[in-house]
Amino acid sequence: MAAHQIAIAKASLAASLLRPDPTPVPRDEITRFHALIEDALTQCSPSNVQACTKWLLENITPSSGRIKTLGKYLTALSASFVTPQGGRSGVQAQALPKEKTRSKRRGLHILYLVNDLLHATKYHGTAPYVHTSLTSNLQPHLMDLVGSAASCELSNNGRVHQRIAELLDHWERKGYYIQEYCKKMHIAASASRAAPHGPSSTEAGGQGATAPSGNTASRGNDAPFVMPATHGDRSVPWYDLPAGNMMPHMVPNSPIPIDTRIMQPLQFTAGPADEKLVSAVKDLLKEVESIYDSTHQLDEGIVADIDEMGQPMILDADSGELVPGNGYYGSDWERWRTETKSQWKSQQKLQSAEAQEVQLVYQQQKPKRDPAQIWRPESVPLNFQACFGKITQEEWRF
Repeated sequence: MAAHQIAIAKASLAASLLRPDPTPVPRDEITRFHALIEDALTQCSPSNVQACTKWLLENITPSSGRIKTLGKYLTALSASFVTPQGGRSGVQAQALPKEKTRSKRRGLHILYLVNDLLHATKYHGTAPYVHTSLTSNLQPHLMDLVGSAASCELSNNGRVHQRIAELLDHWERKGYYIQEYCKKMHIAASASRAAPHGPSSTEAGGQGATAPSGNTASRGNDAPFVMPATHGDRSVPWYDLPAGNMMPHMVPNSPIPIDTRIMQPLQFTAGPADEKLVSAVKDLLKEVESIYDSTHQLDEGIVADIDEMGQPMILDADSGELVPGNGYYGSDWERWRTETKSQWKSQQKLQSAEAQEVQLVYQQQKPKRDPAQIWRPESVPLNFQACFGKITQEEWRF
């Protein structure tokens, strides 16, 4: 990773710390933090890690926004230690020529720091919501952290990969993350160590171009779909939240506008996404790619023709006629609504006809009785006779 990307992540973290969220952190303390994390990565001793963890507990964990910024900074820092094939990492090549600690171990030390922070928030006197906020806001960055730490070759760095696997098993035993997500982190670590990282020296010299890291490409294609803890950031105003947060407050045909004071980021169960949701997202991404891909082959049965409404024409296998498919501007919704309304009307007519037929059969089969046979003077209640006297058959009938 280039040095300017680390500088951007570092500046973002500093800006987050300077904001009153909940209280601003002095610049001297920010400088002290970078010194503490450098000591912890250089020499991963219990005292260095605990000193850095203590600083994070005081200044980072009270704010979910700062936790997210910390995750981005650690991701950029860990990615800078990834050594391309046939070269040195960006940090080694520019700023650390006399670095004693090998870069492939510094990514592991970042995971150890994260582990100590998770342990401290769960077992050492912090409020329960702090641990929940930490795990949910760090979760989107763990795949990249694990992948960067496991980017070294397995044949020469077996102990590093063994410790990463043991650490992920420890997280599963302690319940920091669910079993399925820990398995996916194991898969991400395996994919990172199996992929080549960066171009070789011969390719770089022969072509004069820098190819993207294979580590990033492999994780981009094979990374599991993970549900976030929230849909949006609690620290931003309502108009900067994703539009989906308005869905729970929308009332059909209501003239009353949405009260912006109750608009908050939607809460989700952090972890692996549901299979149906993953399939829907993949179908959407596939459809988006087909829009801009000129070489995209249409599916079987779809004719390469578009009608006036922008709908692809589909060859119906039963009738052999061309019928419009799903369009982009809602014409498929209109067609579905029209067809559904027609089916509903047909069903109502059928039910009405069946009801009339049943009523007719009932009237035909209903036994006819003479009203004179129904009349019995003794059937009149005694209290009624006492009040109004005896009544005739005609009066009783009418």
